Parts: sequence; structure tokens; C-alpha cells
Amino acid sequence: MSSRKPNYLLITMLLLFSGSGQVRAQDDGFEQAIRAVRDGACLQCHEAEGEWSSWLRSVPPPLLDGAGLRLRPDWLIDWISDPATDEPGTRMPHALAAVPEDQRREVATDITHFLIARDRGPGDWSPVQFHGADVDLGKRFFDTIGCAACHDGAAMSARMARRTTKTALVEELQQSHAIHRSGRMPQINMEPTEAAAIATYLIRDQATDANGDPIIDVIAGLRYEAYLGRFENCEKIVDGELVASGTAETISVDPKPRQDNFGIRFFGEFLVSRPGQYQFSLRSDDGSKLWIDGVLVVDNDGVHGPTTRTGSMTLTSGWHGLDARVFEHGGGETILVLWSGPGIDKEREFRPAELRTRSSVALPVEPPFRLVPGRIIRGGQAYSTYGCNACHEPKAAPNQKNWNQLRAEPVGCLST
Repeated sequence: MSSRKPNYLLITMLLLFSGSGQVRAQDDGFEQAIRAVRDGACLQCHEAEGEWSSWLRSVPPPLLDGAGLRLRPDWLIDWISDPATDEPGTRMPHALAAVPEDQRREVATDITHFLIARDRGPGDWSPVQFHGADVDLGKRFFDTIGCAACHDGAAMSARMARRTTKTALVEELQQSHAIHRSGRMPQINMEPTEAAAIATYLIRDQATDANGDPIIDVIAGLRYEAYLGRFENCEKIVDGELVASGTAETISVDPKPRQDNFGIRFFGEFLVSRPGQYQFSLRSDDGSKLWIDGVLVVDNDGVHGPTTRTGSMTLTSGWHGLDARVFEHGGGETILVLWSGPGIDKEREFRPAELRTRSSVALPVEPPFRLVPGRIIRGGQAYSTYGCNACHEPKAAPNQKNWNQLRAEPVGCLST
């Protein structure tokens, strides 16, 4: 059964009620019908009079200003072709229901060209690089800020990866009410770093190719993240306020965000040329820790002055994971990582050529979208003909039959 069938039955009942010219006493079915009309934004196209006007007035649908810049073309075409198939339970009516099924996708493609051209798109659909740690941080914010209270992370990620880009999603998260006028999503005052991390988490599925394999790019140096907080051990650093991130050629306190009460995390990979046992020396003020391939090798944690600790690990030749953290409580600050082993007789720092970070790459659109002039013209006509402008333009007036003229027939938006 179509997901629109229940709404059709409810609205049929309501049309029968309205045909009498009277608002009937409420019961459960009547209230469901009222909600169906409001959710479907019927009065955006069909003007009502008298009591029905106040009873049926819906929350405003989202504006499409900038839609051509923030929505992926392939998703727009699918969505306009049949919203309920793409997202069961959606409140958007099926504007192209009256179009023969074999022609709907062509009309939807025309409208997509019109929307993108109107917004002077296409938008910024360039590749986006991110690390697994960015996804982890985004999930943590998603769960703690309040997103998880209403949304399933996995389902929302699959939907957002098809629908939008990281840049556009960051803007939407920070200004949701400017786009979604109904205000169903609360306006959460996110910091830019929080919005960027959540957006990365939600579009992470764009970082796989057609075969489902991850798209990876290699960057020279280590990735770093700088946090604010009054830390007393290294594990708590990532619970602080993330204020900066980037790439570093060496492990040092240079990326420090302020003089005291901060923490820095470095992560990536280092190259081992010869197999054997390697020694690692970690000097810091205050605490620090060093993990190799997920194993804690040097523990120099705690609040203290300049202190050196050492550790060793047997490694094969090739690239190995590295995670180094340091926090500064107060006073002076330093971190120095030295290593020695086969081929490295005297301990030294890592050289830039020995460090790298592998980053995932999200591809929002592949291949690039090309506008076609003829489709733009036809799309503009279809946008008006099928009533899209009645819902999604701020000054548009109802352009279809008056509510009292409608009949309980399975046609138009409610067609199956």
C-alpha cells in the first residue's frame, strides 16, 4: 500500500465534512484528518474560508532559496519525482502525481535544473577531506548536544549523505529556522567546530566509491587537535572544547591555543624502515602519553614539571599508527618525542618525510552536474504549473481550487 493511502482516506473524510459547510465535533478520526491536512500543507495551494481557514492552516513549508546550492542534484530529482518513495512518511505532497509515471523523472530533472540555475549554482561540490577522528568527534557531539534525542544517527547519515554537502549542512545546522520555517527542529546554538564535526559524521557515507570501498587521500605530516580545558590526565583531553585542528610536521606545543589549561592531540602514522625493537622517549610538562598501533608505549601522564619517560616496542617495516597527547595545566609547557632503533643509532625526532595522515575523501557529486538551458526553461514552467511555488515561495498565493471546491477523489497530490 502506498504511504499516501492513509492520508488520502483521512482527507477524504474531512472533505466530506467540509462539504456540509460546518465544522464537526472532534473525534479521533477527525483530529487525524486535520493533522493530515496540516502536515500536507494543503492550504498553501487550496485557499479555505471561515472556520476552515483557521482549523487547517499548516506550518509553513521550507523555503527553496539556495536549494540549488545546498542540495545534491541526484537527490533533488529523486525527491521531486516521488517524495514518499524517497522518504516514507514525509509531509511533502506528491506534486507530480498527475504526470504519467514514465515522464515524472524528466519533469523532476527539469525542475532541478531550474532550481540550480536560479540560485546560480551548481554549488561547492568539491571533495571534502576528513579523518576518522572527525567522524568520532561528530558522533560524540551528535549524541550529547541533543540530535540523538530525535534522530537515529545511522538513518540520518544515510539520508544526509545522499541529500547535501558538508558545507551546506554546516550552514543548515547553524541556521535551521531560516530554511525550515516550521521550526520543528530546535535552533541549537552550535559552535562552528561542533556543526562541522556533526556535518562530517552525517556525510561520511560519501567517502566510499561505487564498490563501497573507502576513498583515501594521504597527507604529509600528522593531524593535530587543540582543546581547551583544565585537564589532569590525557584521556580527558578529547572531552574538552575543540578550538583548532590542522596538520603539523613535528610534535610540539606550537599549536597551543593559549598559555595554560589546554591539551593537544597528534595522530597519524610514522614509517619504520627496518623491522626490530624501537625505543621511544617522551618528555613533557605537564602530562603526556604515546600510543603506537593502539598500544600505550610511554605513560608520562599527570600534573608535573618537565619529566621524561621511556618505552619500547617491536615493529615491522612499514607504516604504523601514532597517537601522542599532551596537556598543560599551568606554568611552562613542552612535549618532545624521540625514537631510536634499527638504522637510528642516536635518538632523534621524527622527520617530516616519516610522518603522514591518511584522510577519507567525501565526493558529494560525481560526475559534475551540467546545466542545460532548455531544461532550465521547462523547469521554471513546471515549477509553477505543478504548484511548487505555492508552498516554497514566501509571497506565493494559493493557485489551485478553493478548499470548498475540492471533491473526495483519488487525484492530484494524493494519487497513488
